[in-house]
Amino acid sequence: MVKLNTLNLLKYGRSNLIRIKSIEYMTGTLYCCMISYFIALALSPNILFHTDTFAPIEEIKSLINIKNIGLSQLHLARIPSIFPDLAIIYIFIKFFKITNIYTIISSYSIVNSFFLLFFPALISSLFIKKRFSFLYSSVALSIISLFLINKSSFYRDSLAHYLTPLHQGGNIVMTFICIFLLFSLFLDGKKGFLFHTILFYLMPFLIGFSLTSNKLFAFTFIAPIFLSIIYLNIISTNNLLANLRHKLNKVLYCFVNRNAIRINFNLVDIINKIRNQKILIASLIIFISAFSFQYFLDLQCLDPISFKFYKPIEQFYDLTVSFRGLMTFFLFNIFFTIYSIYLLCINLKQREGLLLNDKNRPMIVNLSFLSFFIGSTSLSPLFYIWFTNNLITRYLLVLPLFMPLALFIFLNLLFLHLQWNLFNTNISRLLNIFYVTLLTFLLIYSLRNHLILNMTKNNLLQPTDIFYKEALRQRGDYTRDYKQIKSLGLHNGLSDFWGSSVSYFGEEQINVSPILANGTPNLWAHNINFFMNQDTGKLRNYNFIYSRNIDFSKSIIGIFGQPDKIYKIEDESIYPVLQDSLQLNLESHFIFIYNNQEFKNKIALLFNDRVSNGCRNY
Repeated sequence: MVKLNTLNLLKYGRSNLIRIKSIEYMTGTLYCCMISYFIALALSPNILFHTDTFAPIEEIKSLINIKNIGLSQLHLARIPSIFPDLAIIYIFIKFFKITNIYTIISSYSIVNSFFLLFFPALISSLFIKKRFSFLYSSVALSIISLFLINKSSFYRDSLAHYLTPLHQGGNIVMTFICIFLLFSLFLDGKKGFLFHTILFYLMPFLIGFSLTSNKLFAFTFIAPIFLSIIYLNIISTNNLLANLRHKLNKVLYCFVNRNAIRINFNLVDIINKIRNQKILIASLIIFISAFSFQYFLDLQCLDPISFKFYKPIEQFYDLTVSFRGLMTFFLFNIFFTIYSIYLLCINLKQREGLLLNDKNRPMIVNLSFLSFFIGSTSLSPLFYIWFTNNLITRYLLVLPLFMPLALFIFLNLLFLHLQWNLFNTNISRLLNIFYVTLLTFLLIYSLRNHLILNMTKNNLLQPTDIFYKEALRQRGDYTRDYKQIKSLGLHNGLSDFWGSSVSYFGEEQINVSPILANGTPNLWAHNINFFMNQDTGKLRNYNFIYSRNIDFSKSIIGIFGQPDKIYKIEDESIYPVLQDSLQLNLESHFIFIYNNQEFKNKIALLFNDRVSNGCRNY
């Protein structure tokens, strides 16, 4: 009877624990949703509204709406993160029937903002073995993120790139997902069916798809893995640990030695076993299949790789002059990585008895190793700029966007180290109070400019309207040009790549398609169907060209001849001004009207002769 009551008590305790955990994760997830929603809306003025944002969305619309379009017919510029960015856009359009371009952009921004809080909270909760660790991580990471949004212009600029659809935000998401899966596997240590399924089947699939989506993944995830293996080998062969090597599995039962080093030591045995050979072959096939997915897509070719030592350094210096926060983030991550190495070394040098009896020791060792991995991930893209010789903010997104997680881990490491090594219990309680006070101060400081509260002046339940109004305000010149084009009753026109986005800065979308300066269709990020009337299957009846560039204007007139009418777009006018003669200058925007048959014949000829295979480096 006593055994039966004990068994029932254990079952009740386990079910109660599961119920509490479920409530915790639901509450934490809802909290992340709420904060991410406000962050996305607050940063809507910083979203990049231009052709690189609109064009890939139109490509997904073509894939869904046009029957004869397949993946190989899509033309995707190098910017889009194919997975999961394009997948998210596809789900919005296909399953939620969202067609408005600004509804898609706002929805994407909110979802990606949620990912930026949710996955770091999951990663943190793996290591911080406290009650309500996920909820605690969610709140703390949100507070730190809000603080950085208020304090750092570089963080805001980077976050705007991340929240802009298809601007390499997918690489950040996939890096977080893979870090969570990797560490959750080895922290669990139970080699069951789920362990092997994720390790040998799901991980190769995700890594292959992530590399296809964005080559930066090789620097943000693959490179830190190799650095960690080298780092672990150095730690495990340190002379100071020589007296512990014979009991390595018993003494160093924490993450570093129980899992990662064991894999290094037993790699040969794994490969030699016939069953494992089959598993490894299957994993390799899955990886190659996922990675080869890129060959089904008509992606842009990479620019030739060239190595110049000083150019990236000069660009990095120029960027730090514009954004002082960049250097702060860079130096912090260097210090963060070194500090993690220091903590891991001193904790692995403890006597055997101390390590076995100190139940808190594994947590600080695990956090130290995670901090080394996060620091390596944040710094690794800096090596990428030496291959591209071009330093752009979106190449360094992982450096600022991993900062909330890095700061959160650093604070926990610092307080754990102080508590367990320097102070007694009473002082440790004071440290906990100080830590809570610090987070509270960061929250108050973050809200001092009403980052969230000032959104009440807008209709918070209509994010589409907020993003649309911000787009019109941000790109006022496009808004003005759209109105003047529309005032002439024009519907189908042509422009250069960047000018074609004028289509989206008015309530009724007009069709302005991108062409090159030689008059041929620009297929950098558009497929040929974008230029066709879907009802008739024929080329659209183009009758005007919109120009924002003096060289483009000269080239167009050289190809198509003098326009029938020339309108100059005026700043303070509702209607464009009809010109008697063309007087080009650097700042003028023009609308060239072509109603003659010769223009239509030349357009048809140029479009029919256009060959769109191979690299499209225009």
